[in-house]
Amino acid sequence: MMPKRLFILLFCLSGIASAATPVVSTPALQVAQNDQAGSTVVAGSAANAEMYFMLETLQREVLTLRGLVEELQHQVSVLKKQSRERYVDLDQRLLELNKREAQAVTPAGTQDTAGAVTSGDDAANQSSATPEQKAAYQKAYELIKKKDFNKALDALHGFIADQPENELTVNAYYWLGEVYMVLPQLEQAKQAFTVVTSRYPEHRKAADALFKLGVVYDKLGDKQSAAQFLSSVAKQYPASSAAKLASDYLSKL
Repeated sequence: MMPKRLFILLFCLSGIASAATPVVSTPALQVAQNDQAGSTVVAGSAANAEMYFMLETLQREVLTLRGLVEELQHQVSVLKKQSRERYVDLDQRLLELNKREAQAVTPAGTQDTAGAVTSGDDAANQSSATPEQKAAYQKAYELIKKKDFNKALDALHGFIADQPENELTVNAYYWLGEVYMVLPQLEQAKQAFTVVTSRYPEHRKAADALFKLGVVYDKLGDKQSAAQFLSSVAKQYPASSAAKLASDYLSKL
């Protein structure tokens, strides 16, 4: 009985001794622990650096986008201003024409009291076209006065297609250019005014068309061509009201 108890006692004492024995940290273990800690620090620093550069990149992109937005806003503002100017210009021309229509009609090619060739759109009244042709032209012109520009374009194109050699066709080409300027569709406006100036240089709308051609080139950014056309108005049509308009516009170019 005693040997068995002694054996159990010795076993317990050996377990207690083992538990009390401290864990010895060897140099190799210490190096491994230090390497692991260093790797953790390096990995954390790399992640922070990457995050910093990502934020910096995003900030630059935001600034770039903000600049683009401001530039687009400026362009929209400029386009709105130009559109308003075109509407005002067309309104002024229509107002002048309405006043002239209310006055006694001056024969085509003669000069009014201001010394300028009359260019009011009483063309339908002065034309030798048939009543049907005059009515078709007047319908298109009334649509312009109402600022129903899309329908006016259809009516003007239809008139030109039906009456390619009619004397009112020149006026239709001119007003086609005016409407395209307002929309604005400057390339189409340029083509319409070019038809008037190149094919009908003796027509009373030619001076106005040449002036508007200079304005169109200016709006398209071709200042040199704009100046050439504007200068040509006074040379070719010195007695026209368009000559003064071209001179004033050229001085501000």
